[in-house]
Amino acid sequence: MALAHSALAIGSGLAQRARETAHDLAPRLATAKLADLPRGFGGHAGYAIAWLALHQDNPSQRYEQNWHAAMRSAATYSANDSSIANGVAGLRAASALSLTSEPRYSDLREKCDAHLTTALSRDITLKTFSDYDVISGPAGALAALALTPRARAEFMTHRLAALAGDDAALALLHPLQKGTPVHDLGTAHGIFGLCAALAMHAELLDDTARAAITDALRHATREVDYVNGVAMLRPWREHAAMSPAQNAWCYGVPGAASATLATAEALADNSLCEWALSALRTLGLCDPDEASENAGLCHGSAGIAICLLRAAQRDEGIQPMLTAYVEATIERARLGQFDMELGGDDVYNGPPGVIIALLTFAGSFTHDWVRLFTAAVPT
Repeated sequence: MALAHSALAIGSGLAQRARETAHDLAPRLATAKLADLPRGFGGHAGYAIAWLALHQDNPSQRYEQNWHAAMRSAATYSANDSSIANGVAGLRAASALSLTSEPRYSDLREKCDAHLTTALSRDITLKTFSDYDVISGPAGALAALALTPRARAEFMTHRLAALAGDDAALALLHPLQKGTPVHDLGTAHGIFGLCAALAMHAELLDDTARAAITDALRHATREVDYVNGVAMLRPWREHAAMSPAQNAWCYGVPGAASATLATAEALADNSLCEWALSALRTLGLCDPDEASENAGLCHGSAGIAICLLRAAQRDEGIQPMLTAYVEATIERARLGQFDMELGGDDVYNGPPGVIIALLTFAGSFTHDWVRLFTAAVPT
C-alpha cells in the first residue's frame, strides 16, 4: 500500500534510506524479549504492526509469519487491560490495521470493539486529565477506536467532553508540583492528547461539548512560553533540570501542537490551527541533534517527525524541519540510539516504533496509526 505523497514530501532518496533502515532494524525485533512486554501497542500488538509494515513494504514469508505470530501472542496475553500501551486498545489497533492485508482479523477487531465499548461505558470518576491519558487511560482507547474501521464509544466521549468543560478540572492543571513538571499539560498524559482523542469522535459532540474542548485547549496553550524564540511548555521553562522531553511528543510542545492541530481541524477552529502551526514553526530554531537524544517515538526524533507530518502539508516552511527530523531518526536508528532506560525494546522507545515511523515517512505504510499518538493525520 503506497502513499506517494509521504515519499514525495521527504524526497525519494530520503524515502529509500528510510525504507532500508527500517528493514535493517528487523533483526532487532526477532531477538527482543517479548515475554517482558505487554499485550498492547507498547509490546506484542505494536510488534505485530511493525512486522505488518515491513511485510507490506517488502512482502516476505518471514515478515508475514512474524506478523501473525505477534498477533497470536497479543490476542492470547492474559492481562485484562483496556489501554493502548498495555491492553485491548492496542490489540484493536493492530487488528484494524491488519485488515488491509488479512480480512480474517475482522472477528478479532469486533471482539476488541465489544470489550472497549463495554469498558468505556462505565462511570469512571477520576481527578485530573492525566488520569484519562492516551498511554494507559480511556482517551487512548477512544483514539484506537477511531482507526478505520471506526467504532463509537458514546458514554466516554460525553464523559471526557464534560471533563474538558469542568472549570474545577482545569484548575488542577499544575505547571509544577514540588518542583517537578506535571505531565497533565502534555500530550501522552494530559489535556492536549485528551482533547485530540475527543475530536476524533466529533460527530458525537454537540456545540456545547465542542466549545468546552476548544476553550480547554485555549486554557492549556496559555501554559506555553517562548524561550529564545522556541515554544516551550511552562513546566520545562521553570524546571531547573532541563530534559529532551521538553521537545518531545509525550510532554513537550511538538505533541501538544500537533494534537491541537488535529483537534482544531476536526472542530474547524482556525485560530487554534494557526496557534499550532506557529508553535511548530519555532522548532526550526532547534538543532535536531540537540532537541532529542534518541530515535524513538516517545522522547525522540521519530516522534517529533510524526508531529510534523500534517503541519508540513499545511505549511511549506515546516517541510525542511520534517526532513531534518527524518534524517536524524535514520542516523540515530543506524547508531542504535534508543531510549534504553525507559524500555529500549518497547514500541514507544525502541526499534519497533521507529520501523513503523520510517515506513510511514517513506510512504509504504498507512498514516492511520498516527491517531494512536493523537497527532494530526496527513491527508
